[in-house]
Amino acid sequence: NWDTLSRYAKQWCKIFLADLPVRYTCVRASWLRLAQSLGFYRGKALKDHLDLIETLIQSGSVRVFSLEDSADGWLGLLRAYRGSAQEEVAFACQPEGPDGDSGRELARNLCLLDLLAATCEKKDPASDVFAASYLPFSVIANTLSALHTLSAEEAAEMNPWLGYALKGALVRFVGRVYLGTEVRRLATSIQNPMSNLWPAAGGGGTVLSLFECLASELGTFASALRRRDKGLQGAEERRVTSQSDFIFTA
Repeated sequence: NWDTLSRYAKQWCKIFLADLPVRYTCVRASWLRLAQSLGFYRGKALKDHLDLIETLIQSGSVRVFSLEDSADGWLGLLRAYRGSAQEEVAFACQPEGPDGDSGRELARNLCLLDLLAATCEKKDPASDVFAASYLPFSVIANTLSALHTLSAEEAAEMNPWLGYALKGALVRFVGRVYLGTEVRRLATSIQNPMSNLWPAAGGGGTVLSLFECLASELGTFASALRRRDKGLQGAEERRVTSQSDFIFTA
């Protein structure tokens, strides 16, 4: 409802991103998702609301509004989370931050990543720079490459559904912050041949480009959906099916 949104959205944003984090010295994934939803109406970015969200994040606690700053940090979050198979599938589709510090921290990072990317929808170069300051492209490239090159033993330590959720959030962030920007410095960072984004000229390289990695992941993910546990029924099954939208919509 537009009337309700226009009247209360800014107040709710302050509650989710300022009042509650100060009171509880943390931020929950659900608060971040709710704040993100208040920045849009029928798919259209609301500049005033997104400006406020950006300001609230910038003025908040560095500890509360922070992202993992290395590939090891992101992989550590995946290794730390332990849940049942169904819990992990549902978490990857719609991270809620289940009980346990590791689950909450993984969900918080994923949802903050999406919220920062969402602020770039208002097409303001300053917002692109702001979002990129939280996660340099070099960290994204290293994380995606590390996920793709895990050994069999390392991959066994983490549930693949959580890996899909992280890859999806990182790809959406790249699309909104680095590919769609008019900021030369950000565009240059992703065009650098050393970024490992593009296939090597002439081929024959020993390291797959990120595009090649993601193409491979699409096929793996589709196969995983077809093989998923037959015990997942009803709403649970519909949430799994919607995973493709959650991951690859940039």
